[in-house]
Amino acid sequence: MKRFFLLLFAAAIGLGLQAQEGAKAFKKAKSLLNSYNLDDSKVDDLAEAGGLLETMLGDSEIGGTFKTLKLAAQVYAAMSVADQKGMIAGTIDKPRFAESTLQAYDHWVKAHGAAEKKFEVKEGLAGIAESARYLNNLGFNKYEAGNAEGALKLFEKTLAADKLLKDNSMDGVLATDSAYHNQLFITSAMATSAGQLDKAEGYLQQLIEVGYQDPLVYSNLYKIYEEKDPEKAVSYLEQGRKAFPNDVNMLFTEINYYLKQGRLEELTGKLQKAIEAEPNNASVRSTLGNVYDQLYQKEHEAGNGDKSMEYFGQAEKYYNEALSIDQGALETNYSLGALYYNKAVIHVKEMNELADDYSKEGTRKYEAKKAEAMVEFDRSLPYFEKAYSINPKDRNTLIALREIYVRKDMFDKSNEMKEQLEAIGG
Repeated sequence: MKRFFLLLFAAAIGLGLQAQEGAKAFKKAKSLLNSYNLDDSKVDDLAEAGGLLETMLGDSEIGGTFKTLKLAAQVYAAMSVADQKGMIAGTIDKPRFAESTLQAYDHWVKAHGAAEKKFEVKEGLAGIAESARYLNNLGFNKYEAGNAEGALKLFEKTLAADKLLKDNSMDGVLATDSAYHNQLFITSAMATSAGQLDKAEGYLQQLIEVGYQDPLVYSNLYKIYEEKDPEKAVSYLEQGRKAFPNDVNMLFTEINYYLKQGRLEELTGKLQKAIEAEPNNASVRSTLGNVYDQLYQKEHEAGNGDKSMEYFGQAEKYYNEALSIDQGALETNYSLGALYYNKAVIHVKEMNELADDYSKEGTRKYEAKKAEAMVEFDRSLPYFEKAYSINPKDRNTLIALREIYVRKDMFDKSNEMKEQLEAIGG
């Protein structure tokens, strides 16, 4: 029994010593902070105060009290200001007290939570308001450093601080609706970059609920779910097109969707609208040419001669219009060359079907088809040569040129294309 009481006595002494250490750390940290506040050149005093915070905050008696948490917040806030002054003055090239801005905010939030008296609540909210103003800047620093997750955390705290202050009838850190909406938007972007898509959707949905007028909200929702949940993605695309029927970006998002789906017939009208919206956009005209090119091939395979040639003419028209805007476009030059080349291949196939007919009429038809094929090969050649001048290592261009040069008995050039194909592993 005597030993038991001795153990209890020893434990009581230990707790008492721990409490004394916490109180001593508090008193010393406060004195050092006051010293720094009187002379901000005494950064070492501030650093020493920071070194006492763990002991002070870990104290079982005073660690969770308003006054202790407030002092910790004030020390961290002073550290943050000291770093900012040093960076502006050029006396330091990087912060000495990492994360001190965030720590100041977090400890003011904890102090507010521990407040029992009215003046403590008021003081805690004032501290939150002051420290939260720096969170966005720190968030953008994280973003510029490529740390989307770190930026997200800080932007979310800005939103939380704004809500807490406004719930307590104070001015928020995001004073205007525009500032609040921009915060939601940038926070959604960071959530997307960090791979936290549910969070990103939540912030974008909030923007929709408050009537935020920006088509990027819908196009971003579409992109978030384009691969993960195509049905959900399309629902956002449809909402965006309905809300912003004249927005070019939404139109192009819809066009890309239809292209991926292969819904060619529906695309022509949408691309026409895109041309009206951006008449000098060569890429849109080239894309419409490509759509008609695919429709031409589809109708030819189905045996619809008249319809296929109608689409051929439209493809030719839009490719040429695209080149009149941008003569140096590799894809458009290659595509127009391929349009004529593929038509030549059709004639070659028809010619080969006549190869075994040695009658006078069969020979005449064979030669006629051969001549028609050569006309199309000749039409395709300058566009492939232009594509080659833009990118001499494009495998498809080299293959097409080698074939055409062989048919035109231009064997030196054909061998040159063969050697270049071999050089790139073709």
